[in-house]
Amino acid sequence: MAAVATIANTAAVATVAENTHNKPRYRSKMLFPGKNPRPKAPPKEGALPPELGRHLFLIGFMGSGKTSVGRALAKLLGREFLDLDKALEREYGMPIPAVFKDPSLGEPDFREREAKRISGLLTAKGAPKVVALGGGATMDPKTREALKANGLVFYLRTDDPGLLWERVSREAKGGDPASLRPLALDFKAFGKLFKDRLPSYQGLGLPLELTSPPETIAASIGSTLVARVGDFSAYGESRCSIRTFLTKDGLFSKIADATSGHKCLVLLDHALPFEEGALLRALGPDRAVVYRTKARGEAAKNLRELEGLLSALADGPFDRSDFLVARGGGSLTDLGALAAGLFKRGIRLILSPTTLLGAVDAAIGGKAAVNFGGAKNQLGIFYLPQDVWLDGETLGSLPQALLSEGLTEAYKMGLLSDKGLSETISSHLGALLRIPKARPGPESPRWEGLDPLEQHPTNDVPLLTGIAFRSATLKMEVVAADFRENLGIRDRLNLGHTWGHVVEGAHAGGTDAVSHGRAVAHGMAVSLLYSERALGLPHRFAHQARSVCLTLAGGTFPENPEDDVAKALLLKDKKIRDGALKFVGLRNPEDPVLLKISPEELIGVAKDLAIECSSKALRPYL
Repeated sequence: MAAVATIANTAAVATVAENTHNKPRYRSKMLFPGKNPRPKAPPKEGALPPELGRHLFLIGFMGSGKTSVGRALAKLLGREFLDLDKALEREYGMPIPAVFKDPSLGEPDFREREAKRISGLLTAKGAPKVVALGGGATMDPKTREALKANGLVFYLRTDDPGLLWERVSREAKGGDPASLRPLALDFKAFGKLFKDRLPSYQGLGLPLELTSPPETIAASIGSTLVARVGDFSAYGESRCSIRTFLTKDGLFSKIADATSGHKCLVLLDHALPFEEGALLRALGPDRAVVYRTKARGEAAKNLRELEGLLSALADGPFDRSDFLVARGGGSLTDLGALAAGLFKRGIRLILSPTTLLGAVDAAIGGKAAVNFGGAKNQLGIFYLPQDVWLDGETLGSLPQALLSEGLTEAYKMGLLSDKGLSETISSHLGALLRIPKARPGPESPRWEGLDPLEQHPTNDVPLLTGIAFRSATLKMEVVAADFRENLGIRDRLNLGHTWGHVVEGAHAGGTDAVSHGRAVAHGMAVSLLYSERALGLPHRFAHQARSVCLTLAGGTFPENPEDDVAKALLLKDKKIRDGALKFVGLRNPEDPVLLKISPEELIGVAKDLAIECSSKALRPYL
């Protein structure tokens, strides 16, 4: 990647002119005109898989367990489950056997409605579901082609109709005669129907043998959606893999395999539930030593905690072939990475972030530091982990506030490098954040009038892990190109952070403390407004992106600090040179530009954003 461009003059960097809308428009000169190429296209293998936005269909003959597997899979993935047969029964107001026997309806009417329902699912917008289809749904050629083109299909298969007959017969015993399957009344007819329908399943979707319990089959399907692996090299010989898993148990098993034959110091946040004992069981008590921090979050990033961790490594004793495994949030992975890099000039390091922010930001990039002298990250090194591994089960269980933190950073990476990622986040924002849907009404703002009965109870785990993986790989691509921040390439990662740090610092320590993610969302909105005025970022895109940032900030941005407080904080920013700040803007999506901006100018843009919000010209994106 080429470094982003800078502005020529080092003091006040822009002249102001009035545009046709009577808003200030900033015109800047580039220090290296024409030498600010767009970032390289990200590797295709890192892109969000298209199947994450598709409905997942289970097909197979009657008795194959589509309903039981579907329910288990929907629970595992955090998706809604739809049994199409049951949905059609509700539509008819009678059981399917009664529909088949009704001379005015019969099987032809049922098949017609079934095909229409499937077509509607495949064409309608909305959160992807897990759908169990009836055994005869795939007999319709049009339905088969539609499923191939737009669905994600798994075929629960067996070559033994006797196994399915046994299941159906067992189900029928003691049941209501009116609910008996109309096409499963005797084995001979059952076997013939099985043979007739078999070709309609073959070649449609991924086949899965019916030799395991429903929960095991569901886990197998889920793993195919979640598992992603990316490998990166940086600073010559350093290498890091980013990998996602569906469950914590799957991740812990992989850590045990990767560290086999070596000792591990397992660094855990003191507040994590002791279910993390599963990790210790996977590693084995003979080679795992546990160190729990005495504080949590930023409070754990200090010399006292670092010294305790280094003492535990020395007392182990551990050597350079052993591992430090850090499982926790971004502050804990920072602490663990610093200890691993310092001890004996570097032991092997595995980071397992438990927050979305840690997964997409803190654990990615090789920056390891603790706080010192009242300032953040004053003592640190660059040290790349061997592996960064995360699990969808943990990410899907996070509260809304922590999801917003991580999605803010992921959205930032999309704005910088992958428009598809930013559009995926914005289009699924309500479901990703579990924001209740708004009641209809022309006078009700979409953020208000929330109906508690229409909530998103769980996250879509494959989509969430896909976003985390894509964002992490995009950041790692930048890191690999400029590991020690010598080329200016990593500077683009500061989009939104200049003003974000001001907001975060101004509110620190008080009752109105602002989280890092919320502050960065505010800072990105400021950058987007400046980019629209100074760099020509298209208004429609810039306004929508600011609206997304407002949603990620919780519906309102934090209050701007007083001018003198803001200026004092900006003058302490590590990116300031000769009274001007290095500042990241966007000319277009995926086209970041590094500028120089005066503190006074940045404060003015932040004020303009506050006016835009207070006038309701900017509302949350829902």
